[in-house]
Amino acid sequence: MLVEKSFDTGEVVLNYAEGPDNGPPIIFLHGVLSNWQYYQPIITHLQSRWHIYAVDHRGHGKSGHTPNQYGLEYYYNDHQRFLDNQITEPAILVGHSLGGVITCMLAYRNKEKVKAAILLDPPLFFRDRTSKNNLELWSTYQKIVSFKGNRRERMHHIVNLEVGFTDPPMKFVDAFDISSVMAWIQNDVDPSILDMMIESRKKQDFTAMDGWYNPETVLSAINCPVLLIQAGKGMLSLSDSDRKKTESLFKDLVYVQLMDHDHALGINRWNIADVMRPISFFLELFR
Repeated sequence: MLVEKSFDTGEVVLNYAEGPDNGPPIIFLHGVLSNWQYYQPIITHLQSRWHIYAVDHRGHGKSGHTPNQYGLEYYYNDHQRFLDNQITEPAILVGHSLGGVITCMLAYRNKEKVKAAILLDPPLFFRDRTSKNNLELWSTYQKIVSFKGNRRERMHHIVNLEVGFTDPPMKFVDAFDISSVMAWIQNDVDPSILDMMIESRKKQDFTAMDGWYNPETVLSAINCPVLLIQAGKGMLSLSDSDRKKTESLFKDLVYVQLMDHDHALGINRWNIADVMRPISFFLELFR
């Protein structure tokens, strides 16, 4: 059973869940607008043989908010301090979406502390994600997380919200699976995260968001084994050209594409057989 705890980085208090010491440490880093519970279906399968850690990023879940102080460099610094202070042996990192990019940054800077990485549909070359659809997608998210009210009022707001990135426009609840909708209703996300992301896309200036992250430099210097699982559908996945670039950069890469899955990879639907299969085989190399 996992127990929620807190860790003070010196700048913000992070909420994290920890399981019993049943094996080597494995750390889960979630995507933007999510929280550590996103991984609960996977954690259920692994907690009997691994020492589970799952962390809420600043501004997400139960972690502290730091208005206008978000972006990859902030997230990286928080998790670097967590790794330095809470983890006593080499760990495996698992990152979905944004968490996958942070995982790469940690693996790049911690060759002795990170023995393997699992990347779940990460936008490794996210500077290129500046399309009109992408901007409208984040604008829709902003309307959700900035809405004030109780859970019933938030549900009513989402049910009646139309998204602008489909033609013709459609209801938000029809565009996303119900488990994602419920997660956003329950989750506590600092709205200024979306303010920064939208502003960066409007200006096409990602300096505030990505800090020192440079994919060509970071990915090519990662020495540990990497499992990359890419979705076959969805706007946030790697393009074909990004996939080829990624495969040329990593030194030790296992690549899997799940053609029938979107960005969530089935994790938030508890329909995880497809994604658990490569994860389980890969993890057995490190037992």
